[in-house]
Amino acid sequence: MPRKAAADFTTGTTAVERLRPPPDLAAGSPERALFVDIVASCEVGHFRESDLPVLCIFVRACVMAETAAGELSAGGCVSRLT
Repeated sequence: MPRKAAADFTTGTTAVERLRPPPDLAAGSPERALFVDIVASCEVGHFRESDLPVLCIFVRACVMAETAAGELSAGGCVSRLT
């Protein structure tokens, strides 16, 4: 028996929307801005609802890394000599 195509399992047309940032990415935050930039840079429908947790963790990590790099650049490396 031949395999069915994915299109055979759809029940009708559904509107494809861009993934929206969750409420815990506060308006005006760098995390939310990066989230929107990443999603807007891809085709509509590229990201799915299941991508939301990973994308949120990714943007938080990126902002933390940028902040840490700025702190290290401004203050130098911190080392503890004993």
